[in-house]
Amino acid sequence: MKMYGLSADPDISHFELSEDDRLVLIASDGLWDVLNPRTACDIAMRAREAGRSATKDIVKWAIEEMPNCGVRDNVTVLAIFLNEQEKSS
Repeated sequence: MKMYGLSADPDISHFELSEDDRLVLIASDGLWDVLNPRTACDIAMRAREAGRSATKDIVKWAIEEMPNCGVRDNVTVLAIFLNEQEKSS
């Protein structure tokens, strides 16, 4: 499928987590082609605070934004919230 521009080689970034980190987002290029990381994190945090699904809100925003960016792709998002003890304090 390489002749169609598909690749099995993922883009991988390595980050050290700190105690201040609150969220890890793992997503397909369908998300990152339309939303920048700051916007995606903001959407996730607002959804969480409102008691909604962070991943559903992020995917909805991405799909709604695709026509504005000329993108047509699938979107996969995994949101991992960290430091849960802070929420219960």
